[in-house]
Amino acid sequence: MTRKKYERDTYHDEYTSDSSTTSEEPEEIDVDTAIKIIDNRWKHWGDTSVGTWADSVDLYEFLVERQPKLFRYNHRHLLLPREGDMVADLHELVKYLCDDLNIPSTISKVSQVVYHILSCRNKYCVIYRDDTHWTKSWSRKLREMERSF
Repeated sequence: MTRKKYERDTYHDEYTSDSSTTSEEPEEIDVDTAIKIIDNRWKHWGDTSVGTWADSVDLYEFLVERQPKLFRYNHRHLLLPREGDMVADLHELVKYLCDDLNIPSTISKVSQVVYHILSCRNKYCVIYRDDTHWTKSWSRKLREMERSF
């Protein structure tokens, strides 16, 4: 009897081990739950010019499916004249969403998502043109072509 008890105690530790000590890995969140989480945070932006053109499905794609590049994006040419504070609010929102979805919120990831949100809006809206925007050089070329005719 002693021998059997000894074998069970030493050789079958995998059956008696404590399973409550698991590693602290973040759980995977399914797509529907992730979109509901994003929709909850994004509803504040729904009535703004940004929220009209980007929805929670777009944000899910920007957050999860697109990989960030290793540089910070310049948002200046994507903004309308009085939207400086809005970019800071969008950065904060994206950080919260990354935390909620268990995504690492690196500077390049947050910056990229904000860039894509503003780009999505600017595809459909008339935007302020400064010297860095692509329409400035494009309109200059059109004027030069008109003069040549």
